[in-house]
Amino acid sequence: MANDGNEKDELIGFKDFLDGEDKSFLEQPNFKKRINSDFELVTFLQHESTRISNHIETFEEKVYILKNYSQFPNLLVEAETQNIEHRVEAIELCTREDSPLFMNLSGVFANFFK
Repeated sequence: MANDGNEKDELIGFKDFLDGEDKSFLEQPNFKKRINSDFELVTFLQHESTRISNHIETFEEKVYILKNYSQFPNLLVEAETQNIEHRVEAIELCTREDSPLFMNLSGVFANFFK
């Protein structure tokens, strides 16, 4: 166990500080600069903490929405149907008698087999 006399000796400076008797550290010229820089640092850290908390909340909400209300299956089905429709349309345009593809191929074959 600790000696009660040692505990009292350790608390003397702290008690003086609380009572306001020892104000010699306040008279130092660098103390005010240090208080201002500490205040600026604490203010910066508080703002940064708030900003990061807002980001976390936003990303948590996004993840929840993406997880529970995913639009990927609906978009995939829609894209596949559009792809099929465009393929059918392209095939119909290419298989006409007056299509540019048939006209160019007939010109190539006509020049080749002359």
